[in-house]
Formats: sequence, C-alpha cells, structure tokens
Amino acid sequence: MNDDWRLDAECTQLPPEMWFPKPGGGKNAKRICNEVCTVRDRCYEVGIDEEHGIWAGLSEAERRAIRVGRAA
Repeated sequence: MNDDWRLDAECTQLPPEMWFPKPGGGKNAKRICNEVCTVRDRCYEVGIDEEHGIWAGLSEAERRAIRVGRAA
C-alpha cells in the first residue's frame, strides 16, 4: 500500500504525542483531522484497524466500535 498520502497529512507537521493522547484526551488532534486535514479519508482506510492513537479524527474506542459494528 502506497504511503505517499502521508506527505500531505497535517499530523506529520505536529508532535507525535498529540496523536497518542492519554485516555480522554485528543480533542485538538481530532479537531485538526476533522477541520483541516485533506487526507482524512485515506487515513481512515489505513487507521481503522490500528489499536492506538487518533486516526482520521477517531479515537481508539471509536474505531473499535466501528469494527465491532461491521462484524455484527
């Protein structure tokens, strides 16, 4: 899978710890994903199965809920 999309991702311009917040955190990361990032759709495709961090504006718990819903 080609990772060239990451060159345009807003997250690459900010500290990595912003995308791996403590439980209940991540509001700023989610805001950036949802309001600014132009590669959110591609990030979602890649990140939906990731266990940690904010991907495409979704927390670990939000992505887990989506995966569980798909499996049902």
